[in-house]
Amino acid sequence: RTLPASLAVRRDERADGTERWEAGAQVTASVQRVLLSTGLAYNRLARPGQSSDEFMTGSLDASTILGANWQVRANLNFAVLPGAEMTSSALTIDRNLSQRTSIRFGVQQDWGDERYTSVTSGATWRLPFLDVTLGGTYVTKLDLWTAGLQFSTGALFDPLRGSYRSVRPGATTGGALALDAFIDANGDGRRQADETGLPGLRTTAGEFNAPADNEGHMLIAGLGDAGSAVVGLDLQSIEDPFLKTPADSVQLVTRPGRVAVGHYALQTSGEVTLRFTLRLAQGGERGLAALAVELLDARGTVVARGRTEYDGTVLFEGLAPGRYTARLDAEQAGRLKMSLPEPVEVVMQPGGGYAGTIDARVVIAR
Repeated sequence: RTLPASLAVRRDERADGTERWEAGAQVTASVQRVLLSTGLAYNRLARPGQSSDEFMTGSLDASTILGANWQVRANLNFAVLPGAEMTSSALTIDRNLSQRTSIRFGVQQDWGDERYTSVTSGATWRLPFLDVTLGGTYVTKLDLWTAGLQFSTGALFDPLRGSYRSVRPGATTGGALALDAFIDANGDGRRQADETGLPGLRTTAGEFNAPADNEGHMLIAGLGDAGSAVVGLDLQSIEDPFLKTPADSVQLVTRPGRVAVGHYALQTSGEVTLRFTLRLAQGGERGLAALAVELLDARGTVVARGRTEYDGTVLFEGLAPGRYTARLDAEQAGRLKMSLPEPVEVVMQPGGGYAGTIDARVVIAR
């Protein structure tokens, strides 16, 4: 079993001979559903010709989740040197009433010379860019009541806007993402001066992250410090059905206080219906079902394949702007001696959309 542990030792010596030692150790373990952490801190100060001062303190912390919404934390602080004694203890209980409201109760006992008990309670309301906390404290020895109203907010530098933006408190404790969502007209993945942004794009990463502005810029904070994060995107928030999305999420490396820049390049696309018919000997036409069709781009590369329905139609979707040519599958056409007497060309406009229905006549060699 692996136990996370840390150890740090430092020694400083001044020119006058004063020597200072500092050391600290921390161990964390999980027992059942309880997270335990204990640590020791040591300090020693020695001056030439004087007695040295030596102190060692320790702490023990425990936290757990009860039910679905209760978080319980306990803390015990004690001294080891120069004498062993318990100095303070505390118990804190937090509960989320909803995604935007939480309450807290706490009690702290001082075991030193003062020997007092303090009781605290409070409620926090989480707003899009602000936390509002109303709390109160009672100290037994002083018979003192206090109450306070606290406002907490944060700010992050947005590299896309070149200015600071208001964000929720604690944003710098984890990573953040400045995302540039735009319509990539030339398909190079980088935004040009004449390419427009995509407003209204939303993320699934958090309740308070605002949608992309009119320039397609959005700032997503609170991504944690685990080293990497995946930010999901709400594709349903894209109103234009003819925009091709590169992915439904963005992955990034997270660092506390660092704002990563991401580019989300969408491309306009279109669709077209091709209808293949055969002229009947007695007059009129009928659609050809199960006809294998290929669509080629301007370079002659097959970009899509399809098979006609009962009425001779086949729908090609997700086509980038440009010129295309349709042809019959060579193997099927050769076996059935079918051909297209005239070229079947498709033009997708730069704005994408539905190009309509294009008729194509098939002939069979006798």
